[in-house]
Amino acid sequence: MGAVGLVLLISCANVSGLMLARSTARRAEVTIKLALGVGRRRLVGQFIIESLVLSTLGLAGGLVLAKWSIGALFTLLPSTGWTDLVFLRDEIHINVAVVVFSIALSSLTGVVVALIPALSTMRITIASSIRNASVRTQNRSENRLHKSLVVLQFACAVVLLAGAGLLVQSFVRMQRVDYGYDPARLALMQLPQTGPNRQVFLQQVMEKIKTTPGVESASLMSFTSFGALNFPFNIEGRPLLGGDSLARYSSVGADYFRVLKTRLLAGREFNEQDTANAPGVAMINETLARQYFQGENPVGKNIVIAYLNQRVVREIIGVTSDIRQDQPREPIKPEVFVHWPQLPWFAAVLVVRTQGDPDGMGNAIQQAIWSVDKTVPRSTIKTVESMLGDQVAEPRLYLTVLGAFAAAAVLLAMIGIYGMLSYVVSRRMSLCILGIGLGFIGAIALTRLMKNLLFGVAAIDPLTLAGVTLLLLAVALVACYAPALRATQADPVAALRHE
Repeated sequence: MGAVGLVLLISCANVSGLMLARSTARRAEVTIKLALGVGRRRLVGQFIIESLVLSTLGLAGGLVLAKWSIGALFTLLPSTGWTDLVFLRDEIHINVAVVVFSIALSSLTGVVVALIPALSTMRITIASSIRNASVRTQNRSENRLHKSLVVLQFACAVVLLAGAGLLVQSFVRMQRVDYGYDPARLALMQLPQTGPNRQVFLQQVMEKIKTTPGVESASLMSFTSFGALNFPFNIEGRPLLGGDSLARYSSVGADYFRVLKTRLLAGREFNEQDTANAPGVAMINETLARQYFQGENPVGKNIVIAYLNQRVVREIIGVTSDIRQDQPREPIKPEVFVHWPQLPWFAAVLVVRTQGDPDGMGNAIQQAIWSVDKTVPRSTIKTVESMLGDQVAEPRLYLTVLGAFAAAAVLLAMIGIYGMLSYVVSRRMSLCILGIGLGFIGAIALTRLMKNLLFGVAAIDPLTLAGVTLLLLAVALVACYAPALRATQADPVAALRHE
């Protein structure tokens, strides 16, 4: 809504400036009408009607464009059901309320836009206007107002560009974040557990899947996302001062870390010897080791997990690099890993690394499962890359929408400033610099509201503000060049003779 408001403000300033310039050129017409007895209210009404005609045409074009853009907006919405944005698919459409609101807004802006040249007309005196009827230059009040509109457009454009620039940097850094594993050719698939002996069923299924053509490696995990479960834990022999602390929890198969291609930092990984009858073991991530075993080696120490109303003691046998559990902007949490045969979870999820495109492996993996038990319901395979894409879908939506508004703002500002600077004959660049300066102040104030949308970049970023400045200075130079060139090519004698 903020971006929409700024673009609307730029548009109003744009059209107001152009209509003010047009009213200056029509001063002789207005003067003649006043001399013939036409009332000022009627002239003001004429300006308002002309403006409403323009706003009505803009309304019609805007509604058509909105209708076309709804489909494009749907492609930007994340497909995950965990995001509230997905429910907008049933809500976004052009209905009566939208049309009524658009008509009201269009009419209001049309009247506001018309007031500037209308008020200028109200100040005209017949005597002075007749003497200067042929002069098409602005008076001091009009010139001052024109300059203010130029400054306003630059200021609004700076705020929009600064916000879009921050989101661009945030999105780029979000795409480059280290997830602690290689998501390429990695996929997840629910594995329903049936039969009286679930462990035997899982073991047979894993043997079939690992020998399936196209499967590079496979393992088990306890949830459809990494580190989604939470359990309290403590350290045996050295209790934490504040009591149990919360950690993420995952029950995984023996080849889990090899499938993910994570780094082993200390100790060893789970293996086939860590059976249900073997001593209980666990692994921890780097964050837990750093926070709770600072300055000492956690391997060989015992960790106590408050697992489903029982205290389970496990010996730490290894430390793995961090595996990101949540969205990129969320910090990595301490995590405990237990071996599946020793502490299986109620639901099982296959994690599979394929040799080719994992999207095409769903049927082959499903057939491998059905070769063990045909009563197992069908599951859908989902690539980890698509899951990560869902995580950044909302920031991508913000970036695309605000970026589109910023591009529209620059285009509108460039067109409007070119038109208005054609009538402002002095101090052109100083107006642009003043507008950029005011925009800086607005950007510093308003981009602080975007802190929750940013990742790895401060709300006030000197590089972004510098880039915005250079861009708008280039726009100002382009907008000033054509009027200045046209002025230098004019014949002074001919101009004086005309006036």
